[in-house]
Amino acid sequence: MKDGSLKAFKGSINKTAAEDLARYCMAMNGVLETMGLMSSKLDKLDIDPYHGFVHCGGDSTIFASLDHFVIVDETADWNEISYAVLKGEFPE
Repeated sequence: MKDGSLKAFKGSINKTAAEDLARYCMAMNGVLETMGLMSSKLDKLDIDPYHGFVHCGGDSTIFASLDHFVIVDETADWNEISYAVLKGEFPE
């Protein structure tokens, strides 16, 4: 996903939507990674190295690492999902 390409997907969304989301995640990761690098110049904001992001909206949440993303509904356990995504796992 670092290059915005979709390597594989499973779930209820279609492939075109998954490809669009992969490009979105790549763009957001680039912006947030730059923010992390800038934070090293600030005294009280330590967010480097950058690991990923969470985007909430409607009844879904996207958890994205540098390599992949997972879309879950609002009932998901954020701790469980975020740890799995950062370890490169796909939570059920």
